[in-house]
Amino acid sequence: MMSELSFAAYTVCCLVAFAGQLVFALREWRTLGRHDAMFVDQVYVRVERYFGLAFRDKLERWLQRPAHEVTPNVFVVAKEGEEIRVHRKLVVPAGSRVEAILVADTLETGYGSALLREAYVRHDCRVGEGNVLQALACDGVARIGRGTRVIRWIDAAGELVLEPECRVLGRATSATRVVLHAGARVASAHAPEIVTVDDTVEGPVSQQPTQPTISRTTLGDDPAAWNALGASGHCRQMCPGSIAYDGNLILPTVTIATSLVVRGDLMIGPHSVIEGDVKATGSIHIGARSACRGSLVAAEDVQLAAGVSFAGVIFAEGSIGMAAGVTGVTREPGVAVYAAETVTLQAGVTIHGKVSSGDHVVVGA
Repeated sequence: MMSELSFAAYTVCCLVAFAGQLVFALREWRTLGRHDAMFVDQVYVRVERYFGLAFRDKLERWLQRPAHEVTPNVFVVAKEGEEIRVHRKLVVPAGSRVEAILVADTLETGYGSALLREAYVRHDCRVGEGNVLQALACDGVARIGRGTRVIRWIDAAGELVLEPECRVLGRATSATRVVLHAGARVASAHAPEIVTVDDTVEGPVSQQPTQPTISRTTLGDDPAAWNALGASGHCRQMCPGSIAYDGNLILPTVTIATSLVVRGDLMIGPHSVIEGDVKATGSIHIGARSACRGSLVAAEDVQLAAGVSFAGVIFAEGSIGMAAGVTGVTREPGVAVYAAETVTLQAGVTIHGKVSSGDHVVVGA
């Protein structure tokens, strides 16, 4: 049994331990108080071109440091443990390996070159085939050669062209237009216009013309129309403007005037019009030349046939496939496409906004 003296000693030890924790906490708090608070530019983090814009901003401050001319029209700016090389017209020979940060008015690289630090180009740049880039910011048109790999990100103020078999492991962004050739892969692409092309096809991708008159069944809150299509017994109204369907649902050419939740797979016929949002616990397949004016969300895959237009968000926990002629366009900030797995875009797809993937976005040949 604990004596009064032992209890007093135990109490003192507890108080000393508690006081020690307070001392250490106070010391750390004072240490943090001597550091400047981290500044987060809210303008940058709200835009997709964050990496390119932030790098330009930091580079502008770095270039205020003293520079010395090493060869005619080539200046070096010293930076902690590295250097920034400033050129006018820079041509990197084939097979070269550059480990400095590069700044140039124009840039052209030969086959198999490696730029292992960031590069900034004030005007246009042409990256040769089979290159390796760390990151690139370009204020003009950027054309990236076949088979080039970008380790981090690439951003252009003008048009950004990724030739066949290019791979960007991070974001590919442009203030105007991104062109993805067959076999190009990106983790994420964002621009006012994203288009896919196939070099093996001459001329524009052919699309079947829309028929002048299409007969559609309109589906809304009235169960009679659903019953007429064989959906009786599985269809119920969740609330005004929203219908739920239990089981796989196959519809012909229709106009869906409500939002729709399907507990299964959904297949909609060609030339259909979908006014509301659609969610399925399975896959969603939209027939050719249909119009989707709401968002599409699927627990599995989403497939859009040739000529489909959409104006909202498309999200799939599986993969997303878009055939030739698919178009995604809406007002600012644009449409958004995301798949947890692969997004496959055939040649002739146009997306005004963003497309990204947990795996990669690839242009099918």
